[in-house]
Amino acid sequence: MMPYYEQDGIIIYHGDCREILPTLCPDVVLTDPPYNVGKDYGASQDDLSDAEYEELLICVAMATERQAWVTPTTRLPFYWRLLGDAARLVIIRKGAQGVYRYGWFDQLFPLLVRGDPYTKGPNLWEGIRLPGEGYFFREETFGHPGYTATPIMVRLVECMTKPVDLIVEPFAGTGTTLVAAKQCGRRAVGIEMNEPYCEIAAKRLSQGVLELV
Repeated sequence: MMPYYEQDGIIIYHGDCREILPTLCPDVVLTDPPYNVGKDYGASQDDLSDAEYEELLICVAMATERQAWVTPTTRLPFYWRLLGDAARLVIIRKGAQGVYRYGWFDQLFPLLVRGDPYTKGPNLWEGIRLPGEGYFFREETFGHPGYTATPIMVRLVECMTKPVDLIVEPFAGTGTTLVAAKQCGRRAVGIEMNEPYCEIAAKRLSQGVLELV
């Protein structure tokens, strides 16, 4: 399959991760998967049946042992079950008041990580601004409804990979994981079904100076 973009050890494939992922040999998967809550991602579906959605994520979970997923607080046990008992929870503490749910303000943002970090550190991360924090979040989201903050992916790349590793992002979106990999000097492959997002990711990666985090 011809890459949509290939430069400096970073590759983008335009297609379905269920077809492309089995052809790759990743050392680590770093991803913010779609949450199947009906968001408009263009060409890709975010409204699969429960069985189809679980099958999709099982395909990702089986790609390699080392994984890190950006997950929502809702349905966290579901994602944890897919990654297995070896997965560990990393918490990002929100810097602004979170969503109000069931009488509480949600101040935490979870990650699930399978595999020990190469760089030791706490499992409580602070100082990362997240989408939804209004004035405090200054990153361009490129119109993506599920945009991931770049510092999250940079930190995951730094702690979960070695310089020789190949990172795979099965749901590349507008390329945040790939941008993080390039900033950290890692090889990476991103897979994305929505061609306009592939184009945005390629433009971000082609910048002479990548965005600061």
